Amino acid sequence: MDIDVRTDPRGAIFLDPDAYTDPEAWHATAAELRAEAPVLRIEADGYQPVHALTRHADVFEVSRRNDVWHNTQRSQVMPEWLWQVIVGMGINPRTLVHLDGTEHRDHRQVTNDWFKPAAVRHRQGDIDAIADEFVAKMADLGGECDFARDVAVPYTLRVIMSIFGVPPADEPTMLRLTQGIFGAADPEYLGDLASPTEVGLGAIGGFGDYFGALAADRRAHPTDDLATVIANGEIEGCPLDDDAMLWYFIIVATAGHDTTSYALSGGLQALLDRPDQLAALRA
Repeated sequence: MDIDVRTDPRGAIFLDPDAYTDPEAWHATAAELRAEAPVLRIEADGYQPVHALTRHADVFEVSRRNDVWHNTQRSQVMPEWLWQVIVGMGINPRTLVHLDGTEHRDHRQVTNDWFKPAAVRHRQGDIDAIADEFVAKMADLGGECDFARDVAVPYTLRVIMSIFGVPPADEPTMLRLTQGIFGAADPEYLGDLASPTEVGLGAIGGFGDYFGALAADRRAHPTDDLATVIANGEIEGCPLDDDAMLWYFIIVATAGHDTTSYALSGGLQALLDRPDQLAALRA
């Protein structure tokens, strides 16, 4: 990959929330950047300068070459104030996203068997039943609904909670904590709290309480669910320490429903915008 770094103000589309309210304009700008600035430096108020790769082939190369390109605490772009809070509180995120090489492999191996095709097929019936439930719910909404709120979010949340082996009654707690992690600065989630820091740190503490109790239960009463696998996970014969276990639970829980719900919502929007593709899917 030839590196010719440029500073381009159009790169602000990656950090400016308002840019995502106009998908057509966003993608048009991204196409320009792919053609003209495959590697660019982005400078924005409130953020440390970051570099963006705009072409798929380059992103793919970097993602597979962890011997050259390293994951760090800053693997996720975040406002500088939030980064300073994390550092000041001594919080050290150590999810699969932050690990490289053999360390990443060893941590991934903890749950690898659980996600193999045969294991997934074993649970396909349960997941299909949940999907059927939400399809029926959507049909009962009278031809109009907020798909993200009414279907995508609760459906993916129900699936990941069933994989953990916890009851639907815990779903509101998990949703609140996830929104606290990813939407701490969003006025919609601040509620009565004045500081995004309170929301974010409260969410991390809440995850610690919830998953700590879940892990203790699964160690005492193991089952065949994913929570049991993580709670009793080992690396090189040593049990996962409390921090490693907590971040493992967090990455599976949040990636398992938050990003998946966005994919479902965005996918439906794309199909509605392209009737020919919707027709092809139905054929």
